[in-house]
Amino acid sequence: MTDQSTISTNPIVEVSEEWTINAAASAVWNKVCEPCSLLEWHGDVATCDRSFDDKGRLTRDYVMRQAGEHPAISMHEVELLRSAPIMTITYIVDVQNLPVLNYHAQMTVTPVSQGVCKARIRSRFVSDQGNAPGFDAQDFVSKFYIRGLSRLCEIMEAG
Repeated sequence: MTDQSTISTNPIVEVSEEWTINAAASAVWNKVCEPCSLLEWHGDVATCDRSFDDKGRLTRDYVMRQAGEHPAISMHEVELLRSAPIMTITYIVDVQNLPVLNYHAQMTVTPVSQGVCKARIRSRFVSDQGNAPGFDAQDFVSKFYIRGLSRLCEIMEAG
């Protein structure tokens, strides 16, 4: 018998953003696969530290700049999978100051044609609105992805 008090009624949220970039997929992959290159291609990120956890997995800790009334957000990501052949990184994320739980994300770079690719970030998490009434985590995450992909596109297309 399942204890009903342990079942979450919070919604599972999926966010996916994709950007077409006029640059070789391998060049874009090389830019995004270094964890703290985020400082170069995402203007929302103020600090980033790369390390390894006690299981030897690559991690990054970064702090986003404060946005409006929302406090600065700290994120700790643990890389679960990195595949250069399919240009994909999958990670779990522990987020401070954002009403989300069980946050899993993936970044993929896909060749479209010679000199053109698509960069996609997608995630899935549980919205924990009880900790931040009125805050739309899905919208916040989506806009964070869009700002990052837009800047990545600008950098890669500028050469």
